[in-house]
This record gives sequence, C-alpha cells and structure tokens, in this order.
Amino acid sequence: MYEPVMLVGSVLNGYRVMEKITELQETVLYKGVHEYNLHEVAIKMLLPHVARKRELIRQLKREAYYQGRLNHPGIVKGRGFFRKPVRHHFIMDYFPSKSMRARLKDEADQTVSRYLKHIMLQVGEALAHVHSHKVVHRDIKPENVVINSAGDAKLIDFALASRYDIVSRLFVRRRVQGTRSYMAPEQIRAKTVDNRADIYSYGAMVFEMVAGHPPFTGASEAEILRRHLSEPVRPIRQFKPNVTTTFNSLVARMLAKRAVDRPSDMSAVIEILKSGPLFYDEDDGGIAEVGVKSEQR
Repeated sequence: MYEPVMLVGSVLNGYRVMEKITELQETVLYKGVHEYNLHEVAIKMLLPHVARKRELIRQLKREAYYQGRLNHPGIVKGRGFFRKPVRHHFIMDYFPSKSMRARLKDEADQTVSRYLKHIMLQVGEALAHVHSHKVVHRDIKPENVVINSAGDAKLIDFALASRYDIVSRLFVRRRVQGTRSYMAPEQIRAKTVDNRADIYSYGAMVFEMVAGHPPFTGASEAEILRRHLSEPVRPIRQFKPNVTTTFNSLVARMLAKRAVDRPSDMSAVIEILKSGPLFYDEDDGGIAEVGVKSEQR
C-alpha cells in the first residue's frame, strides 16, 4: 500500500524527517536528521494497513531492542522504538548502502565480488558478537546485509531474533520462522535453535555469494524445504572449480544437516576464513583472493 510522503518535514522524537527512502510490503523507510546535533538516522515505520497487527509491532520492537543493545561496528545501531506521535516506528543510524541482494541482482554491480572475503569476515564477526550475547539472529540472508560502495557491510533486521539460553530453551514457544532458502533443518522442524542455525544460514548465504545462487532451489517452497532437510548439498567447487580445498570444506561443514556436524561457533569459521585465500589463481599457478591487489599475490 502506497504511503503518502506526508511526514517529510515533520519532527518525530527529535528527528526531522528529510525524505522517503523506500517502501516495502509492510514498512516504509525515511531518512531523518537530529534537530540539534544533525546525526543522520533511518526511520522504519509500519504502513497504515498493517499498523495494528500485533505480530508486526512485536517484530519491529524486537529489532529496536536487539539493535539498540548489540554494540558492534558490523551491526546498524538502533536508537529507539516509539509509538507516538504517529504509527509505531524504529529509529536507527543511517548507513548509506544497498542490500547484498540488490547488489547481487545488479549484474553491473561488482561490489560483492570485489570485496568478497572482506564482507564475509565483517558479517561473520558481527554474528560472533550476536552469539556472544546468547542471541540467534534466525534470518541471515542477503536481504539482511547492507553494503556500501567501499565494501563495508552491516547486519540488520533482528525481527526474528531470540535468546538461546537455558530459560529460552525451556519456556519459549517455538514456531517455524525464517526464509526458506537459508533455513537450517532444525529451524524448519521448529526445534530449539542456537548459534549453529545461524552458521547454516550464513553458509547458505556465502554459497550464494560465490556460486551465484543458494545451495537449494526448487519449484515450490515445499520442495526447497524438503531439499534442506534431506538432500546433501553439492560441493561449491562444482560451481566454482577454483575455490580452495579449505574453503570448499568449510562451506560443506557449515551446511551440514546436523547442527553437531557444523563448526561449533563463528569464531571457528572466522579463523578458517582468515587462514588463507578463497580461490586458487589459475593464471599463475599460485593462490589469489578476489579483491586483493596484485602486489599482494
């Protein structure tokens, strides 16, 4: 539903609305600036036709809660959740960027391939920070990573995030939530999830960053979910023959069906990513990494 640009010029909780950035199915995003210190923010607001839906309000509030408390350079910082003076909205720092999904879809945009490993590490380190607080994101995918033109990446959208401490394991009602192309098998089955579910989703996203498509596709949602549950993932080397043995193995481990067979935490993933390049250089017989200058080879 179209949102008239009636809020532009008004002041919401100390921030003057400067312009409308984009509109999605359920939310609209505005750019704002603080009246006094000129700090730039993004204002995410529910659209009128869903403004009273309790689940969407809870999700927006959850985004604000986690992004306000998880202080890390790889996470867009939240500045608060508000009910007034208009519809429920969440204010966060403004980060001029595009989603990884938008950059992957644009054939002329080489940002992801140019800064491939740098982006992987930034998102991985942000996830490690999330997990250090016993929080699981539960919706890692290209839409929820934003990247600027310099290759700096940040994690967003904690609408489905939850804690995975012992209290949560015992009392939180579990539901199937996530995005089908990136969901871990235990998440699809609505079982208790922990940091290893995020590692699976991160592995699926990394697979797509390199291969150009998710590890599992299908004609229907049910087929994609079935393949996540029961079909072995094809080695990423089948799609990019020059990936190193180490990287090929890491992706396969992250996408293991059983959580126990995946890396135990993101620190282990980061350590492997840092240990060497992602690709063999077929031209000179050596090893080169995408985005690394020639003098470093």
